[in-house]
Amino acid sequence: MSISYWHQWLRSLGTILLCLLPIPFLVGCIPFQFERPAQVHQVALGDLNGNGHLDAYLNIGSGGREPYVRPNYLLFNDGSGHFGDAEEFPQGWPDHAVTLADLNASGLADVLLTIDAGGLVHAVNLGHTFYSSGLSPPARKGVGRLRPAVADLNGNDHLDIFAAGCCGRERALSPSDEHLLPYSQVWLNNGQGRFVGTGQLIGNAGSNAAALADLNGNGYPDAFLANGRTLDREGSYRTDTPNTVWFNDGEGMFQDSGQQLGSAESLAVALGDLNGNGFVDAVVGNRGADEVWLNDGLGNFSDSDQRLGSGLTRAVYLADLNGNGRLDLIVAGETEVQVWVNDDSGHFQSGQRIGHHRYEAIAVGDVTGDGQLDIFVAGVRAYQVWRGQGNGRFTADPRTDYRQ
Repeated sequence: MSISYWHQWLRSLGTILLCLLPIPFLVGCIPFQFERPAQVHQVALGDLNGNGHLDAYLNIGSGGREPYVRPNYLLFNDGSGHFGDAEEFPQGWPDHAVTLADLNASGLADVLLTIDAGGLVHAVNLGHTFYSSGLSPPARKGVGRLRPAVADLNGNDHLDIFAAGCCGRERALSPSDEHLLPYSQVWLNNGQGRFVGTGQLIGNAGSNAAALADLNGNGYPDAFLANGRTLDREGSYRTDTPNTVWFNDGEGMFQDSGQQLGSAESLAVALGDLNGNGFVDAVVGNRGADEVWLNDGLGNFSDSDQRLGSGLTRAVYLADLNGNGRLDLIVAGETEVQVWVNDDSGHFQSGQRIGHHRYEAIAVGDVTGDGQLDIFVAGVRAYQVWRGQGNGRFTADPRTDYRQ
């Protein structure tokens, strides 16, 4: 079924007509507008039109997450960091997150959307048009939201999907209240951009994010899950859910390593070799101070005892920002981006701070084409590029409207 069909049907939910016929001095219906402002939940970067430059997909919703649809936007980059062309994405789902990746090896970034009730939609990029191939209906159990990550999980050179599932729910209409526990899932790519679920239900924690990399040295991408709000078997929600590590058997099936890492409510995670020993470490973004976990090479993680910042972390990025061969850290908070500079041993020193509006989101990538990573700040009507200088610092371009 085409995307445009659902787009037209669900866009109509944006305004609700309240019919007040019982009140004698009111005739018919009056329009009711939701009061919550629009918010960019997430921005993702990828080449959407095949010109070799990073474009942007803006996932836009309500600041209060009311169940109605706001249009998402595609912003096309001219290669210099100027996004002069903007188009409304022809979708119509109440979606909350987006991932861009070339899932069918066409050379164009496809769109992977998370929709309400734990479903995924794969919008295949046909070149300025998109077709929904379908992927997953809403989950029937405890998954209310999925956050996908992509990697070749079974060694066939095609990108597969590992989706972190959150957060559990109660089915109150059952004979006795049923506590539906959350889980994560895997879909394997058949090589043509079609996906088949493995059927494995991974874990029972509310996972807000997954990061994929070879953690135990066997050559296959494993999963580090950032866990948070979770419905337990007694029917209570907890937020002190430890993070977990899952090892891949090489065929896309995952086994719990048994590790229980931390007790904070974790919302984001990034993986990379932080101390130069050749092993993949983890930075976990929390509601509160962020944490650094060091890998012994076998996939066993120990707490570095570093506590970075405070507040709520929405996303974390690892990249060499100053050209010294060590991974530095960019943390996206609610109203600020914090840069942390690696001292060459995996310890981070506070660097530049970049403020932004609470209804904006960021992504990291070389949008200016100069070989340096930039910070892209996306708002509902305007964007701003902070250009990487190659020394761990960024300079701001003017804010620019992308739609009138």
